[in-house]
Amino acid sequence: MISSAGFAQRIPDFSVWTSAQLYYYFNKSNYVSFQYQNRFNENATQYDNSNFYFIYGHNFNKKNNLEVYYRLQTNYNEDVHTVFWGYNRKIKLKYFNLYGRVAVQHNRNYFSFNETYDRSYTEARFRLRAKYDLNKVFSTTLSAEPTVELNGPENPYIDKIRYVAQLSMQYNKYQSFTLFYFYQPDMHSFSVLEANYVLGINYEIILPSKGKAYKKLFKADLKVDEGDNGGNKNHPDNQ
Repeated sequence: MISSAGFAQRIPDFSVWTSAQLYYYFNKSNYVSFQYQNRFNENATQYDNSNFYFIYGHNFNKKNNLEVYYRLQTNYNEDVHTVFWGYNRKIKLKYFNLYGRVAVQHNRNYFSFNETYDRSYTEARFRLRAKYDLNKVFSTTLSAEPTVELNGPENPYIDKIRYVAQLSMQYNKYQSFTLFYFYQPDMHSFSVLEANYVLGINYEIILPSKGKAYKKLFKADLKVDEGDNGGNKNHPDNQ
């Protein structure tokens, strides 16, 4: 196994991720979401995989959130099935907000070309994110998230760390765009250490829970109708 202790050289790759995400709030506490994402690697010249997220979230209050999802990642060679559980905590500070997330995910690989490569593994993820609102429209975030592999051939170890910078634009209470860039270096590897550089964009839309609010779905208006749960955004993201 190769460890990155010190300054081990890594093979870099640049990727582009594009995604669209749909939310529906049943009430202020419960919501469902679907996200479709495409990923391109090899310096963004080759299709890598597609991802389908099916998400359920529960807001205990404005500061505490529980989210679970199933993700199907698929390409020409394999299917990866992921079950994710994450607890999110918001800490409001004077000038910005902190968000902590503790998550566990179980991954199962199914290789269509060689069944002997089929394997499963479980990971723990720990994300700390700082968010600063520039104004009512734009906000920025910075985060770091180490991933710990729990059932590898050795004792639990840090597999990789993801560092993310984001810029979000809130078009109205129902639509937003997020441009993100992250650097994710491998910390351990059984072959070659890699370092992934990813540029991505995500479009998000929240379906109004009140029928009359649909006429404002595409208007640049940050006000929300009273009683419409669709305008109360209180959920984490997958970046």
